[in-house]
Amino acid sequence: MFYIDSSTNYKEGDRLVATTRLTPIENKGNPGEFDQENYWKNQGVRLTTFISNQDVKWVDYKAPILLDKWLADLHGHLSSVLSENLSGQELALAQALILGDKSLLNKETKSSFSSTGAMHVLAVSGMHIALILQLLLILSSFFYRLISKHQATLIIVGLLWIYALLTGFSPSVIRAVFTFTMLALAQLSGNQFKPINILFFTALVLLVIEPHFFFDIGFQLSYLAMIGIYLTYEPICKWIKPKNKVIDFFWKGTAIGFSAQVMTIPLMLYYFHQFPNYFILSNLVLLVLSGIILGAGLSLFVTWKIPILNQLNVGVLFISLWLSLISLAWIEDLPGAVAYGFAFPFILVPIMTISLYYTITLLPFSKIWLVTLAFFTLSLSWIVLLRWNNLSSDHLVLFNHSKLTFALKENDKIHCFIDGDSLDMRKASFILDAYNKEFPGQIQWHSIKGLNGMICQGKDTLRWESEKGEKTIIWKHHRIRIQYSTIQKNEDADHYMPWIEHPKSLKNGAFFYY
Repeated sequence: MFYIDSSTNYKEGDRLVATTRLTPIENKGNPGEFDQENYWKNQGVRLTTFISNQDVKWVDYKAPILLDKWLADLHGHLSSVLSENLSGQELALAQALILGDKSLLNKETKSSFSSTGAMHVLAVSGMHIALILQLLLILSSFFYRLISKHQATLIIVGLLWIYALLTGFSPSVIRAVFTFTMLALAQLSGNQFKPINILFFTALVLLVIEPHFFFDIGFQLSYLAMIGIYLTYEPICKWIKPKNKVIDFFWKGTAIGFSAQVMTIPLMLYYFHQFPNYFILSNLVLLVLSGIILGAGLSLFVTWKIPILNQLNVGVLFISLWLSLISLAWIEDLPGAVAYGFAFPFILVPIMTISLYYTITLLPFSKIWLVTLAFFTLSLSWIVLLRWNNLSSDHLVLFNHSKLTFALKENDKIHCFIDGDSLDMRKASFILDAYNKEFPGQIQWHSIKGLNGMICQGKDTLRWESEKGEKTIIWKHHRIRIQYSTIQKNEDADHYMPWIEHPKSLKNGAFFYY
């Protein structure tokens, strides 16, 4: 993975020669951090480097193949149509929902989607493909006098694959388009089939082609969501049978969102350490608005040269995008919108998933139902107990970071200290954001640069002593001596790490003291 200085003007197809040093992609071992080592390993990437302007030279240009060039030009044209009619986060959200480009989304918008359990909407996946498929089927129904239904289905399948290529060909998009392709071919054949068998067949084919997909988080969550819909949607729908058609529509929308979440919740808690308490509400809002956004957005690409239709599409698209943003921001601000602190062994993921499935689908108060309910209750109790320990724990943690950074957690308060200034605090904030998901609390930053003596008074006094070049952290019965490595002129600054005298270097991960 090569990171190139953003000030360069290189384009896709340029061939470069660079003088650089490749370094293995490794996790820093800080609590709650994203497992980038495993993520990139599953993408076939094990090394990384940063290339600055002075380290790289342009060699020549290799023109992309005709299909790649056509797709790039089409993507650029569609992006320009959106940017001519929208701006700000409305444009960013439209790019993400319609074209799969999340580069313009700011941190606040991403946080709103994450905190409300709607992050999957930003990734073009099965929901988007299903909505586009329905729109194309409705549109094609007006032309059945010109083409047969079979021909229309084949054309729609071709358009879906073009859309998949256009949006980046991610595992979730490949899975969705491949699944719908197989379903369409099965329907055209006239043979009997079960949709869930098609789903497993597509998974098998994709894993044979690319085994790394099995470890991709998006692949896991998308297939689990689809399995949840196929297996639990109908039992959940039977819980309530509204007679009013409008209420029935919203209940079915709620049921399909809930059935998709049933199988993914344990895995999401394991990976992301948080649970969006109002995910049903946010998914219900986006179920309606995302369909309108996709419909208006795709219509805009067709009618952008027709002034009246263009203005109508832009108006509908803008209002839908604006409503999505303010609705998610409102849900995010509701009391208790997100529960943090979930960290538990992986063995609880399959136990929770299987027991939750049987608890929903089996007849209540049957013998097997009582057994699965007991397993679900025990596993849930274990997770809640572990979370409570994380919430109420008192500890001192030293993070693996280029600047000496450590935090004292006492119940719901986290005092974070850094041997640096406000700029260093901003750079280290992502470490505390990840840590705060696993050990929630109110974060207060403190700079210890140039300080000496007591720096925090709580249940137990925390002292920071700096004498004769030696720095020591004193808390409870712990005396933690810090030794700073020296930087040679030919060494990179990012290799400068604080070291602990015993037992290992901080490069091996964070250190906890209780």
